[in-house]
Amino acid sequence: MIYDSLIGRRLDEYRLDQLLGHGGMARVYRALDVRLKRWVAIKVIDKPFRADRNYTGRFEQEAQAIAQLEHPHIVRLYRYGEARGLLYMVLQYIEGLSLDQILAAYREDGEYIEPEEASRIIREMSSALDYAHSKGVIHRDVKPSNIILNRQGNAILVDFGLALLADAGIRSEAFGTPQYIAPEQVRSSTQVTPQTDLYALGVILYEMFTGRLPFEAEEPLEIATLHLNQSPPPPREFRPEFSPALEGMILKALAKAPQDRYPSGLALANTLDRALQLTSARSAPAPPPTLSHLSIPEQVATSLTEHPLPPPAPELPPELVETKPAFRVNPPAGAAQAAESKRRSRSIYLALALSLIMMIALILGAVTMTRAFFQARPDEADGIETPAAPVATPPPPAAEPQLVADSRQDFSGAMDGAWEYLRSDAGENEFKRLKFEERSYGTCWYGQDYIRICPSSGHPGERTDVGWRWTSSFNGPISVLVTAYKIDQGGNGVVIAAYRNGEPLQRLQLGPDDTQGVRDYRFEGTVQAGDQITFVMNSNGRAENDHTAFQAQIYRQ
Repeated sequence: MIYDSLIGRRLDEYRLDQLLGHGGMARVYRALDVRLKRWVAIKVIDKPFRADRNYTGRFEQEAQAIAQLEHPHIVRLYRYGEARGLLYMVLQYIEGLSLDQILAAYREDGEYIEPEEASRIIREMSSALDYAHSKGVIHRDVKPSNIILNRQGNAILVDFGLALLADAGIRSEAFGTPQYIAPEQVRSSTQVTPQTDLYALGVILYEMFTGRLPFEAEEPLEIATLHLNQSPPPPREFRPEFSPALEGMILKALAKAPQDRYPSGLALANTLDRALQLTSARSAPAPPPTLSHLSIPEQVATSLTEHPLPPPAPELPPELVETKPAFRVNPPAGAAQAAESKRRSRSIYLALALSLIMMIALILGAVTMTRAFFQARPDEADGIETPAAPVATPPPPAAEPQLVADSRQDFSGAMDGAWEYLRSDAGENEFKRLKFEERSYGTCWYGQDYIRICPSSGHPGERTDVGWRWTSSFNGPISVLVTAYKIDQGGNGVVIAAYRNGEPLQRLQLGPDDTQGVRDYRFEGTVQAGDQITFVMNSNGRAENDHTAFQAQIYRQ
């Protein structure tokens, strides 16, 4: 069997469950947060690099980069810490497939990703990169294996291990991935700009629509040199049905000079949408059903297995051990017999030791009872009964809050899901259901046009509120954590209000440019079975820039 000495151990409140990946200098594990009862991903530095200041500095820089970013399409950092000399970071656990795996499935079937799916993924990554760039963070390693598609098909950008912080004064010479590297990054990492990340996004575009990379060679340095000096083959060489507009926009994303590329991810995504409208797909007979002919959420769901939380089990000791390279345990001949003999010897010694301890305890108990008997006799002579000393009853352990609803984790297209997704005329609170369908902003619950609720965000209309409703199935106290912040800057701002059975509970105001918003804003209350808690994102006049990240978590106390 494969043995990893950290599996089953704890780093603070996290119990490591499974090794997910092993890079050149770090490992990523799936772990259980034993307090909040949820899966997380934990990244730790491998033993040979813990004394390397350059790498530990990069590890801390990665944590600092992610900590600045709160975006629905960027992996979230929960914690950065050190336990007995072992640096680790705790990240959002994303159950899904990498874009690399998705594209490989299309290649295996001789197919191409649907243009609408490609457009949605590119738009989500463009939004994530624009946001990161606005915070002074350049990723420098954008590639399909660093884009995870979750069960809803939403794209999440991960692995900021090569990220550069504009205000950190750190300009390392980290190279990047040759297949997706921009020409200026080949020359020097000191020359990277936001357009460096957009070049990598252009390579992904090229790969999505042609089924191949623009530059391929046996040696990494040779590939990097091609990015530096050669023009990519025109995409229409491989897909003649492309419009000149689509080919032109892909080649513009791959321009050698940063200033000749798109000024922002939004500009790239908008140009892609316009180009796709001009591209007529060549008609073809219906292909046989394969994995690549499913929608991306269906592909992810088909390829994944469920990972329920484990049942309560005796905790392993929290002491940490040194991480070692995984190895196979192959005991030599006769080792099993020797081990069994040692176990029997230890059992005999343990039994003798326990017997001796019991004898000592009996002797001490007899002495104590005799002493107590003689001390009690004077009181008995006076007719006074000595009361027994009160026995202190330890208080029962406080029950940990139980997460019963999470608007992000529970997002579903089912009509009988944990949440209802609603719309109402502005200020009326007379709600009707939205419609779950695939549109230009992805698979979400929609009203008219851009009015929508997606897994981690919402967008009201100029005269329309949107709402999330949860119905209690129990009686008792609850606590609620709310995270909300503007994704788009501008407009008139957003108001988020919470109601219980129509009665106001809390109200949060986000300004037009409030991209910081509130994080884990907490309030408490009591519910009865059948009570409804509704979170309403209010229209505020001008809604064109009111795309707002939102998450509500409800805990049973």
